[in-house]
Amino acid sequence: MKYHRTRFAKSATLASLALALTLTACIPATPPGISSARGLSEGSMRATQPLAVVVDQILPSPESGATNGLEEPVLLEVPSSGIVPAATAAPAQEQSGTVPAVAPAPVAVAPPIATVTQATAPPAAPPATAPAAPAGPAAPAGSAAGECVPANIDIRRNDTVRAIKPIPANEQQYYTVLGCTEGWLAYSISDEGIRAAGLDGGNVYFSLARLQNDGRYLTDFTQLATSVHTWEFLAFYVRDGRYATVQDAMDDQFATNGIPVRLREQLVGAGPANGTPTAGECVPANIDIRRNDTVRAIKPIPANEQQYYTVLGCTEGWLAYSISDEGIRAAGLDGGNVYFSLARLQNDGRYLTDFTQLWTSVHTWEFLAFYVRDGRYATVQDAMDDQFATNGIPVRLREQLVGAGPANGTP
Repeated sequence: MKYHRTRFAKSATLASLALALTLTACIPATPPGISSARGLSEGSMRATQPLAVVVDQILPSPESGATNGLEEPVLLEVPSSGIVPAATAAPAQEQSGTVPAVAPAPVAVAPPIATVTQATAPPAAPPATAPAAPAGPAAPAGSAAGECVPANIDIRRNDTVRAIKPIPANEQQYYTVLGCTEGWLAYSISDEGIRAAGLDGGNVYFSLARLQNDGRYLTDFTQLATSVHTWEFLAFYVRDGRYATVQDAMDDQFATNGIPVRLREQLVGAGPANGTPTAGECVPANIDIRRNDTVRAIKPIPANEQQYYTVLGCTEGWLAYSISDEGIRAAGLDGGNVYFSLARLQNDGRYLTDFTQLWTSVHTWEFLAFYVRDGRYATVQDAMDDQFATNGIPVRLREQLVGAGPANGTP
């Protein structure tokens, strides 16, 4: 079946094409406020879509007051999906003898770039600071790094374990720092400390410690540079003729054990002025003591304690002496100071006080006054003579050893 388009239909079609061409020429390549990327999308769209679709997507503003019925073109609102639904295209007018227009398929269009300034997001609030945890109990204060005190000394014993341990807090009272210089520390331990630590042998050594990287001093008994003999012990070397003085003996100990000899006086002192007493000399430095304990070692009176001892008398191989109250405390002895001590000359020229023997002590004059007061003796002299006789000390030596006693017999 044939049909012929009417002259009116042809004229309307030509007019529509002319109008579309005119509008296309008026549209700028890149409308104000639209990025070049959008322009490329539209150019691509115009190149691939029918003119009718392009014209339908560019509509005049409804508020236009221009005489030609057109305003500056406004872009359609495109859904976020970028798809323009077919319903937005205006259907072609059906006229008699015309073919109805076919609605195009949805067209994918890039979403428009916003032409308005985007609101600046408020700055993020700083993260809330977590409340500080409540402070716990303060740790006990330790010794400062490098501090020359017993609390800052660690010890490695020469045993199978060889663990490094600090001096226990309840034993630090037995340790005395003698000197500390150039990363070296020398110290002594009292007889009570020897017993408390359960160590074997007599207390005849000064110990030395070296400063470590952690600021603590270490005494390592697996090393030779850990100890030297005391001044009192070195006196035996002088007496035996091995050295002229105890100072020579100490310097040799330092050199042999790898301790700088120039540090000797700063670490262990100058030593006794006379080096050693002569054989049989009646002085505290010439007295050895054997305690009545499990060790029963014979040791000289320490040089730093000899000041507390006073020789009362010395004759026929006997020596009597007293010890002050300060000496009792320094030596850590039990009980009051109620005795005079006696010593006997030995083959080596030294005097020995042996507390395992009865002849080692007698009560003082002051204590014997209680015996007189209680009627046990008429005078303190009688009481002292009886003590001498009972303990095996020659009574005839009483006045030469402990004096005549109070004149009135009792205080």
